[in-house]
Amino acid sequence: RGSNMTTIIYNHKKKEIAIDSRATSDGNILSDEYNKVKISGDRVYFCAGNLSDIERLIKILDEHDNGDKVAIGSEIKANIIFAENGSAYMSAIDSIGDFWINKLECNDGSGSGSLWALAGLDHGLTSRQAVKYASSKDAFTGGKIQVFNVTKHKFN
Repeated sequence: RGSNMTTIIYNHKKKEIAIDSRATSDGNILSDEYNKVKISGDRVYFCAGNLSDIERLIKILDEHDNGDKVAIGSEIKANIIFAENGSAYMSAIDSIGDFWINKLECNDGSGSGSLWALAGLDHGLTSRQAVKYASSKDAFTGGKIQVFNVTKHKFN
């Protein structure tokens, strides 16, 4: 969870996914306007990790079922929360090629600021406010915050 440099949270009560837009490399801020949202078919992916790893993981998710073993060649360092058919899911892949998809049934998050954002949700902040709070504590979180309504399948 802590190695990804972004903040993505899922607010189960509101059925929202929120993500920041800060891009970093080696501790340096490259942009506060980077789009970490990818769309493939009916899925909307909210991504944390290295761009090439994110693209590989999305390709795997689009081509395989949960639990399939896939040849990856090297470790992928990416986590994704995605929305599809009114539900939210989290996915990642490990260094031997096993990947998983879990349907989210409670608040959850990914990325370096996710624990701060989840604490914000626990204390009554909105999804947007929670990611904003995380940006005040985590140097790898910042920029614009996007909030996606999973049930309506659109950005707020």
